Amino acid sequence: IPGTGTLSPNLTTPSSPIGGKELPVRAQPANGFAFVNWSGATNTSSATISFVVASNLVFTANFKDIARPTDVILSPTKGQVFSGTAASGRAMDNVGVAVVNYRVNNGPWAPANSSDGTNWQTADISSQLVAGANTISSFAVDAAGNVSLTNTIAFSYTVQLGADWAPDSFNGLMAVVSPNGGNLVTVGFDKTTFAQTGPL
Repeated sequence: IPGTGTLSPNLTTPSSPIGGKELPVRAQPANGFAFVNWSGATNTSSATISFVVASNLVFTANFKDIARPTDVILSPTKGQVFSGTAASGRAMDNVGVAVVNYRVNNGPWAPANSSDGTNWQTADISSQLVAGANTISSFAVDAAGNVSLTNTIAFSYTVQLGADWAPDSFNGLMAVVSPNGGNLVTVGFDKTTFAQTGPL
């Protein structure tokens, strides 16, 4: 019985003689699975078959996983003023999670890291965040290709001050430096980038 399911009645220990009366058997999928078909001595998509016991008679009931995984983002939380460098969450499935994908704001999707197949963590996302409003989204995929719902969390990001930090008040400003001799140097700012033109 590939996949997960049961047979009714249970014929693992046949009691009917070869060439005896016709026996019915029904394949019943477990929760989160669906019956696909019978293969072997018969090939039908009907869950119930009937047969007469014969030597070397083999039937296989095939099932498939149809349960989508679940996925939640644990950090950052909705509306949180976040100052960390990585997001984290938890994904679960009736069989097992194959991968969790995430993206920051409208950036590209990337796979998260998971050591146990349940708890996951992103790489360092600080370079993808802007001061103020941000979003992070994630979804999980299981081995059968079932996809969870996509979760999106809106949060705020606080820039960690460093040697190359400039306040938000610089956003949109441009400075022109005129050295004694040589070319002009132009410096521009926005919330996430710093640009310089002219000699270094």
